[in-house]
Amino acid sequence: MKPRRLIVLTVTVLIVSSFFIGAHCLALNAETVPDASDAADTRGVVIEKVGITNINAEKKYPGTVKASKTAKLAFRVAGPLIRVNIKPGDAVKRGQVLMQIDPQDYEDRIRVLEAQKAGVVAQLDTANLDFARIETLFNKKVIPEVDHDHAKNSVRTLTSSVTAIDAQLLIARHQLAYTSLRAPYDAIITAQLIENNEMVQPGRVVLGLHAIDTLEIEIKVPENEIISRGLRRGSEALASFPARPDKRFQVVLSEWNTDADPVTRTYAMVFTLPAPKDFMVLPGMTAEVIWSTPQNEDSSITIPAKALVTDSSGDSSVWVFDAASSTARKTKVEVGSLNGASRIIIKQGLAIGDQIVVKGVDFIRSDMTLKDISMEGNHE
Repeated sequence: MKPRRLIVLTVTVLIVSSFFIGAHCLALNAETVPDASDAADTRGVVIEKVGITNINAEKKYPGTVKASKTAKLAFRVAGPLIRVNIKPGDAVKRGQVLMQIDPQDYEDRIRVLEAQKAGVVAQLDTANLDFARIETLFNKKVIPEVDHDHAKNSVRTLTSSVTAIDAQLLIARHQLAYTSLRAPYDAIITAQLIENNEMVQPGRVVLGLHAIDTLEIEIKVPENEIISRGLRRGSEALASFPARPDKRFQVVLSEWNTDADPVTRTYAMVFTLPAPKDFMVLPGMTAEVIWSTPQNEDSSITIPAKALVTDSSGDSSVWVFDAASSTARKTKVEVGSLNGASRIIIKQGLAIGDQIVVKGVDFIRSDMTLKDISMEGNHE
């Protein structure tokens, strides 16, 4: 029995010792661990001071590239085509012969008229001699007046005939020149619509060409944006192309349409630019015009869009930071339009010099102590 009592006594002593040791450890932990509620009421946020921003609204419009000059060429006279000097894609110079109609019939016509003129001129020379003799006799009262008038009318008639033949010769020479189809300006051939040896009819389109040393970009501007635009020829904008999205090119407003499209209610605007030198831009390609214009807002205060807090009713607010108490109060604001990609215009509710929370707005309360970590290295 004695050994059994000894074992029970030993176990009892161990249990009591463990209880006192555990209580002592809990007391030590209570003294060394700070109150978690105190740490939870202090939060790091990013603060920004409200100031004036130069507001510039930037609008982007999709557009289509067009050639500055486009033409469809046709012959003014008929005849068989005997020579084609170009192919689509060829660059041509002003005055260069592109196609040639057989000129034989027109050359023959000129020779016939020249022969007719020579015969009439010879008759006119004879008539002038006859009139000179008759006029002498008429002055001496030798012949009657009717003979004098007849000789005089013969000279007039033949003179008119020479003038008429000269006019026909001029037309014939023009028609001979029209047998050569020439480039009206420096351009690139876009289409050939007839083959060599075919019969050409006057007015039939045989070639297409355009000039692309200067390009046009046509965009469509909605009617509600036209009001804020000061349409002035020479207004500057920027353009970019899908082939070079990293580069922007200067463009100028050259013309606009004052009649709205009846379906889309948009107005066509045309911007021009010299053809880029480092890559090819062709008519029909797409482009984007970036057109900026100053806005006349009531306020030029802008803040980061992420600083706004929107409630269930749609009202917008910001947290205005009080440096003295290290707390923030929720203040309602009236917002305007976006300025750029990430900032928004504030019309009312903020003043220059106010400090607002721009990061961490979703996790703070009005009674929470805040710490500005804007100047700390990484506050992500």
